Amino acid sequence: MEDEATKRATPHFQRGVKLYRDGNFTGALAEFEEAYRIKPGASSLRNVALSLKELFRYAEAAAALERMLDNHGAELDGPSRKKVRATITELQALVGSARLSIAPAGARVKLDGRAVNAVDLAKPIRLNVGEHTLVVEAEGFAPDSRTFRIAGGQKDVPVEVELRAVTGLVVVKAAHENDAIAVDGQAKAFGKWQGRVPPGRHFVQVYRDGAQPFESVFVIDVGQTHRVNSPTLEGADGDEIDVGSGLPGAPPERTQKFRGWYAMAATGVLIPSGEPDGHAHGGNTDATGGFFGARGGYRIWNPVAVELMVQGSRLNIDNACVGLGQVNDCSSTVDRRDYDISSTRFGGNIRYMSSGKKIRFAATGGVGAVLHSVDLEVSQSGNFQGGSAKGVDPYFVLELGAQFNFGHVLLEGGIIVLLDGTDAIKGDFDGNVNEKLYPQDSLSSVGIVLKAGWSQWRPPRKK
Repeated sequence: MEDEATKRATPHFQRGVKLYRDGNFTGALAEFEEAYRIKPGASSLRNVALSLKELFRYAEAAAALERMLDNHGAELDGPSRKKVRATITELQALVGSARLSIAPAGARVKLDGRAVNAVDLAKPIRLNVGEHTLVVEAEGFAPDSRTFRIAGGQKDVPVEVELRAVTGLVVVKAAHENDAIAVDGQAKAFGKWQGRVPPGRHFVQVYRDGAQPFESVFVIDVGQTHRVNSPTLEGADGDEIDVGSGLPGAPPERTQKFRGWYAMAATGVLIPSGEPDGHAHGGNTDATGGFFGARGGYRIWNPVAVELMVQGSRLNIDNACVGLGQVNDCSSTVDRRDYDISSTRFGGNIRYMSSGKKIRFAATGGVGAVLHSVDLEVSQSGNFQGGSAKGVDPYFVLELGAQFNFGHVLLEGGIIVLLDGTDAIKGDFDGNVNEKLYPQDSLSSVGIVLKAGWSQWRPPRKK
């Protein structure tokens, strides 16, 4: 008498036979698999293997026959078992294997359209002869696909896929499991969170009812991992967040914390004030000059940055009066000459910036050393033979202007005031040997400065 399982499995088995004879091997496979599920037996599993073979799925067919010998070998007589082993040997000649190496760990892997889990990846995968397609995807990485071929008998063919990161990884850990975490204004989790973010500037908040929020601004590059560990929140002894009531929204963003490196190229024009001993700038005197240089520094917190300055300038004075002695009246003499002042400055600055995110006031003050080289031409009458003088003195610089932040690009414009010492400027000129050139103790210049550069920080993107 047939048992209930046999009665239910028989119709599936019979339909599988009919479909197999009609050449519908996919349909036959489905029916034989269902018959085997209901009533496991050697006949159903043999027909599963035959259907798989007709579908050119040789590795699976061989595996089905091996399972049949392991689980149902007692149901077969000796000749049948021998025939099954021969078929397995025949199928194995049409099977190879590949060993997949995938990075990053945990990536989603599909081989010929079927998912491959971590257990399967840990060992060689048996594959049919022919061409195979491997697709690998992971959050924060560019997907990749590979096509490779397997010949019969090839063993452990290496197939390596390492995805290219297109984001950075942020790992945030709060001091208390009930502290909420938000990234870029979006609430994420309680206690700890990690996730992928695009490269650029990001803003992390850790907060709780009754406590002062913790905030952190950072810039991340592709492939980097940035970790944020928040301290115990100030005032955290107050009411705690009720985790069961759901994740609260992020609090309003406080003052942005723009920090990081920056560099700018600078250029501009200068108007000098002050003349060498016995000289004056009067009618027909042209005084022009310009400078170029570079500034680089670190913004240690919102309003303050420290920077180094390197700057070269050149002032050209044409038709300056010469030979005045103690009388500073350019009209009292007809003798004139040209002279040039070349200056190289190196020093440190302190920069103050207002709180604007994209447009801000900027003021810079600094001190350093300046090397002056002055070349005096022969006067027009020939009464003064000219010469040169040089020396190293201290300088002071003051800049006031406006700064514009477009993404990582910095643009700045303003006025510049330079005050240079003159005590060390000595040389041989007009018949004098090792004479001090300037009677006054300082030489001042006023001008316009324009700067352009790059900053590690950037204004927040619009949400």
